[in-house]
Amino acid sequence: MVGAHEFIARMPGGYHHLVTERGRSLSAGQRQLLCLARALLVDPAILILDEATSNLDLASERKVNQAMRVVAKGRTTLVVTHRPQSLHWVDRVLVVSGGEIVDDIAPHVYLASGAAEEHSDDAPATEAKVESTVRETVAA
Repeated sequence: MVGAHEFIARMPGGYHHLVTERGRSLSAGQRQLLCLARALLVDPAILILDEATSNLDLASERKVNQAMRVVAKGRTTLVVTHRPQSLHWVDRVLVVSGGEIVDDIAPHVYLASGAAEEHSDDAPATEAKVESTVRETVAA
């Protein structure tokens, strides 16, 4: 469901492959996919994804973003990110700076405004974070 099976099946021993401590024998993308698979098994009502795509190459980032969409379905998900690529699938974007919410905006508006690049570039200096919430709407 999240794409972990494909790389696990290719490992020597498949699901019986021994993974080194802290997953050091796995790539960063593989570790993230395993974490997202574990989240599916636990099935939490609320999921927090903090910088889930940081330090990933573009191919791995695409896979992890796709997996995040799968895992977020049916639950409230808070996505903390500095990467605008992770905002295309969220319902709303909250921009946090100095510990306070300074903007609450739709993701397509936020991305079109160029603010994502502005906050992404200076985030370490201003401590700006983009927090995105995704909620599955349940019909009453």
